[in-house]
Amino acid sequence: MDSPRFLGWDAYADSVVEVDLGDRQVTLGREGVLAGGPLATPLHVITAYNPGIAITVEDNKIAQQRLEDLLIGRGLIFYAAIGRSRDNSWCEPSLAAIDLSDEEAIAIGRAFRQDAIFGWDGESLRVIACGERDT
Repeated sequence: MDSPRFLGWDAYADSVVEVDLGDRQVTLGREGVLAGGPLATPLHVITAYNPGIAITVEDNKIAQQRLEDLLIGRGLIFYAAIGRSRDNSWCEPSLAAIDLSDEEAIAIGRAFRQDAIFGWDGESLRVIACGERDT
């Protein structure tokens, strides 16, 4: 599946994120919680997959493990997540981390060469650029 970076910023803006909280899955979109009940906790959704270009499945898995190790090393609470298009034409495994500022989350996204990450403020999902491009 293609990632949104090949489809432009509109694909990011229209994405949804599924967060696996263990006891339930919550689906988030720019308009709020789409399924799974409330999620008041602010978080950032970051992936290490396809850093600006499509890479092999094995390289994606290695990069994602490095991202998970980094979050563990920082003592952060995080959940498995999937960022995807609404029509399921693409998806990327991600991690939803709690207790990061926008600046910290952007720095992690940049370290993994991501164009953007997602921020959830308890009410809506927003795209946060990691680089110089405008959203």
